[in-house]
Amino acid sequence: MTEMVAAVSADLEAPVKHNPTTWANEFRLMRERDGRSVEQIRYLITWTAGHEFWSGVVLSPKKLRDKWDQLAKQVKQQRKPAARQDGRLGFAQPKATGTYTPTDMDNLPDWMRD
Repeated sequence: MTEMVAAVSADLEAPVKHNPTTWANEFRLMRERDGRSVEQIRYLITWTAGHEFWSGVVLSPKKLRDKWDQLAKQVKQQRKPAARQDGRLGFAQPKATGTYTPTDMDNLPDWMRD
């Protein structure tokens, strides 16, 4: 939970006020109802915090849980070969933003691979 608080508050002038009980409950639901592992939750928190768009959208565990399938799909799509201008196939290389770098795609956990 502290990882998400740090990730959410890092870019804000005023830290986000959150209810620790509500946040803990959402993490519990992700684990128990949704069957997400701690590794999966940490990975998507880190990924969204470094993403240009999602870092401004996913500001709570509830939003992470609500958008989980969409986020996981986007991470997986970045692994698929993209058509290049020269007609050859190659892996898409996302723009490096923040601490996220394209080489991170080589280190995806097994659960995130196709």
